[in-house]
Amino acid sequence: MESGALADEADVLTQVADVEEALTEGGWTVTRQGVTLDLAAIRESLLRTRPSLVFNLVETLAGDVRIGAAVAALLERLGLAFT
Repeated sequence: MESGALADEADVLTQVADVEEALTEGGWTVTRQGVTLDLAAIRESLLRTRPSLVFNLVETLAGDVRIGAAVAALLERLGLAFT
C-alpha cells in the first residue's frame, strides 16, 4: 500500500472519530460499521440494525476509488438516510 493511501485511511479514521464524538456529545447512540468488499455482510448488518442515519465516510474499497460509491448505492437501495 502506498504512503498516500495510508495517509488517506488515517484521515478517514480521524473523521470517524470526530463525527462519533460530536454525535455522542449530542446524545446520539453511535455504532461504527467497518466496510470491506463483502457488501452482503454489510447489507445484513444494516438490515439487522436499521440505523436512523448513516454517516457514509467511505471513499475507497480495497484501495480502489472507482468502487467506493458501491456503499452509497447499497445505502440508497436499502432506503437508509445517509450523508
